[in-house]
Amino acid sequence: MSAWWLGWLLLVAAGAGAQPAVPGVDDLQRLAGTIRAEHTPLVLVVWAHDCPYCRVLDEKILRPLQASGELEGRALLRRLELDGPDVRDFDGRLVTSREFADRYDAWFTPTVLFLDADGTELAERMVGLSNVDFYPAYLEQAIDRAVARLAPERLSPRP
Repeated sequence: MSAWWLGWLLLVAAGAGAQPAVPGVDDLQRLAGTIRAEHTPLVLVVWAHDCPYCRVLDEKILRPLQASGELEGRALLRRLELDGPDVRDFDGRLVTSREFADRYDAWFTPTVLFLDADGTELAERMVGLSNVDFYPAYLEQAIDRAVARLAPERLSPRP
């Protein structure tokens, strides 16, 4: 069992639902600079306020993951609200959040995308939330695949 997985279990058991929200994204062009400089993929969660599965994903998995610190220097976690404010895309154009999500056919929520600085998908997206118990392990594997494609030298073996 990886340290991340164990940390996630401990945070959930301790009531991690009170953790701060995952930051929203408003300027992907600016964020692309960080992705390039740090060689870290963007984990972009497409979600909607009226989606009960999105709330479960946020409270039970994403907030504890963010609070664990396991993603620091490894991946950038952000969320895109379908009915949220406009967003500057990777090319610097201002588009609605829904228009941006449509480019990726991310109309089903939640959808988790793993992107590089140009907006190219680095790992298979995760659509929906079918099993909360196994989701963290699947998410960790997808992040590992994205890191391996973006910066293979940064992928270190886990205990």
